[in-house]
Amino acid sequence: MAKITKIKYAIYAVLLILGLVFLVWWFFYNSAKGRDYQRLGEAKVIESAMNDYFLEFNTYAVPGCNSNMDLMECQGQGDRILKINQLKYKYTVSEMSEENFRINFTFEIGVAGLPSGVYVLTKEGLGK
Repeated sequence: MAKITKIKYAIYAVLLILGLVFLVWWFFYNSAKGRDYQRLGEAKVIESAMNDYFLEFNTYAVPGCNSNMDLMECQGQGDRILKINQLKYKYTVSEMSEENFRINFTFEIGVAGLPSGVYVLTKEGLGK
């Protein structure tokens, strides 16, 4: 009888540990998914701001913005200001030319049918 009770307690302990592991995993998974959705939303804001900048100045080139800079450091100079509010995540400029822009960022686990990995935002939209 005592042997059966010990086995029952061992099974309950294993189930409890598995349940706790699942809850921790679920919490981190949902947090990462939320961060990815926010990155996707910020990418849309950046795309809109870049297109507004192009309509106003007829170029995507922002003064003082070079390759490998954080986008938040590339706000422009003088009257040519890129109007982007504070971004929560890092977006790296890989190109800002007269004709196009390329801004890199990463999804942790992926959202909206897009898998995890590095993505590039251009005037054509979002791509890998």
